[in-house]
Amino acid sequence: MNANHIQNRITSDGGRCQALAASDRDAESIVQELYLTIFSRPADAAEVTALLPEFSAPDVDRRKLIEDLMWSMVNSPEFLYLD
Repeated sequence: MNANHIQNRITSDGGRCQALAASDRDAESIVQELYLTIFSRPADAAEVTALLPEFSAPDVDRRKLIEDLMWSMVNSPEFLYLD
C-alpha cells in the first residue's frame, strides 16, 4: 500500500505512534496495543517474542520503530483481508 494519507496519519505529531513512543509503557504493552488496534486481536507469544528485542536494540528510535511496526501491520495480508 502506497497511500500518503495513511503514512501521514501514522507519522503525525499527536497521533497514536507518537503518544505510544512518548509514554512510559513497556514494549509488550505497546505491541499488544498495536495488535489490538490493527488486527482486533492480541499478539500471540511468538509475535511478542519476535518484536520485544527490537525495542532494546542499541540506538533504537522508539517512535520510528512503532511507526514502522504500524506501517508493516497495515500492509499485511491479515489487515487487508480476514476470512
